[in-house]
Amino acid sequence: MPTNDWRERTALLFGEKSIETLSRSHVLVAGLGGVGGYAVEQLCRAGIGKLTLVDNDTIQLSNINRQLIAHQNNVGECKARSWTARCNAINPHLQINTVNKYIDKETAPTLFEDKIDYVIDAIDTPSAQIAFYTKLHARQRSIDKQHGGRRQERSIKNYGCPP
Repeated sequence: MPTNDWRERTALLFGEKSIETLSRSHVLVAGLGGVGGYAVEQLCRAGIGKLTLVDNDTIQLSNINRQLIAHQNNVGECKARSWTARCNAINPHLQINTVNKYIDKETAPTLFEDKIDYVIDAIDTPSAQIAFYTKLHARQRSIDKQHGGRRQERSIKNYGCPP
């Protein structure tokens, strides 16, 4: 790999073969808040070849303390479009499918029309997760479950399960 390649440090860590694998891979990230946003940032900087970014939410003032994409000047903007712009500024060769839709039983099937190698679930709404998992299960796909939307421990109730 030439020394002027922006992925040079990643190649030193993982090797050139891994860089080629990354550049041919397609990852779908569902949920672009705190957890999903960090995943997108790292995938983009690692040199992933294609991303599908799914979130119907807009950036809120309350996101600024914990979400990479959020700052004072983009409150109210679409998270998926903001992430697309950020990723294109980092890696202009990255192919991005931007999906500004809520995930439900009607929209979930459309997310998997392309070949997708990996899926990251950072969805914070149970009904959206159910629709998403149902479609993944139908396609016999495994799930990397992140814990988006986590609340403080005192708001979690345990009914007979060991801690």
